[in-house]
Amino acid sequence: NGQSIMREPLIERRRRLKALAAAFSNPHIVVADYILKRGKRYFEEVERAGLEGIMAKRIDSVYTPGARSTAWLKLKVCQTGDFEWIGYTKREGEDTVSALVLGERVGEELLYCGRVGSGFTEAKRRELFQEIIKTPRLPIRVKDVPREALLHDTGLKIRVRFFERTEDGCLRAPVFLEL
Repeated sequence: NGQSIMREPLIERRRRLKALAAAFSNPHIVVADYILKRGKRYFEEVERAGLEGIMAKRIDSVYTPGARSTAWLKLKVCQTGDFEWIGYTKREGEDTVSALVLGERVGEELLYCGRVGSGFTEAKRRELFQEIIKTPRLPIRVKDVPREALLHDTGLKIRVRFFERTEDGCLRAPVFLEL
C-alpha cells in the first residue's frame, strides 16, 4: 500500500514479506527461514558444518538503514589452532613484543602463517619478550616472513583463535589464547 514498515518489529516485517513472496508464486523468490529460541544450538550446528556464522536479530527490532545496532549481531564462527612460535616483531625502543610470528610445519618445510598481536596484556608482552630472547635465533629462512620479524627457535607452540585462512595460508584476525 506504499506505507513504510521500517518501524514495525522484525517479526511483523518478515510475516508481510513472506505473504508478499507467496503472492508471486515464483520459485526464485525465497524468504529464508529463521530460528526462534534455539539460536545457541543453531550456531553450534553452523560451527560443526564449517560455515562462516549467523546473523542474530531481535524479533522486536526496527529496521534502521545505514545504522549499526545491537539488535542485529553478526556472529562469526572462530577456529582455534596450535602453531609454532617462530619469532616476534619488536616495538621500537621497548623491551616488549609487538606481535608473535607464527609458523607451521608441512612435511620438512616450516611455513609462515601470520602474526598475532592481540589477546595479551602489556605485562604478557614483556613476559613473552623475556622468554624469547633466551632462545637461539632461527638459522633458516622462512618463506614470506615480514622483514622486521626476528626469528627464534623457541620450540614452543601457541594456541590462537582465528576466523579463517587467507588464500596464501595466513590466519585472518588471529588472537593469542595461550602458550
